[in-house]
Amino acid sequence: MISDIKKKNKSKKTVIIDLFSVSSEEEFLELFAREVIKASSSKWQEWMSSGKDFFKKLIPTLSLGIDPTADFKLSFDWRELKKHSDEILNLPETIAKKKGIQFIICLDEFQNLATFNDFINFEKKTRSCWQRQKSVTYCLYGKQETYDG
Repeated sequence: MISDIKKKNKSKKTVIIDLFSVSSEEEFLELFAREVIKASSSKWQEWMSSGKDFFKKLIPTLSLGIDPTADFKLSFDWRELKKHSDEILNLPETIAKKKGIQFIICLDEFQNLATFNDFINFEKKTRSCWQRQKSVTYCLYGKQETYDG
């Protein structure tokens, strides 16, 4: 089980993202970046500095709510995010190299991304970025339900 991996080996960080309700590329990229940053450390202070340290082209907007462990938000200007989405897609590898860790990223309901506008190009860009990463393992899963009218 994923939770057992991070208990046994502190240098392995796990990220589990449910994509069922994600409805756009922008929403995916922001959720992906937020969850990777949160998994990279257990302290919200480090999340805030990571949000600033690991981006070169993008300027994130970071905020914390009353409960920093649950209310950590990260967002970007969509025009800039669209131009530099590879910076988000490569974020796990960037953090892993800098911190000497490895990520296991599980994306549940991955088939939901096929509803995005221009999904084919998004999928190509994602695949191109992720296949070169050496410190990150991706698990993509979900189920495709069919409707028989």
